[in-house]
Amino acid sequence: MDPVEQLREAVTVIESAATARDECRRVILCTPADADRIRRWVGQAGYDDILTVAESQYVQTGLVYLIDKAAVEAAAAEAIQRMRTFWWGA
Repeated sequence: MDPVEQLREAVTVIESAATARDECRRVILCTPADADRIRRWVGQAGYDDILTVAESQYVQTGLVYLIDKAAVEAAAAEAIQRMRTFWWGA
């Protein structure tokens, strides 16, 4: 196989892996008391490039939430579009 073709295939695989990695990004929502411990675990496990730890006073003690931010944003955009269609027909 031609070296340029091999390089092209390799770049395609790398781009696919990068896209997959971006698509699996998540936010961990936890209590402020647990945030540092969870951040340490995320860093030690090597997931700090795909997991972001956010603290909230509204999370109950003993619970954590794993949030797909892209899915939430997509659902919100879809809901807004449905409301526009319902109210204005466009």
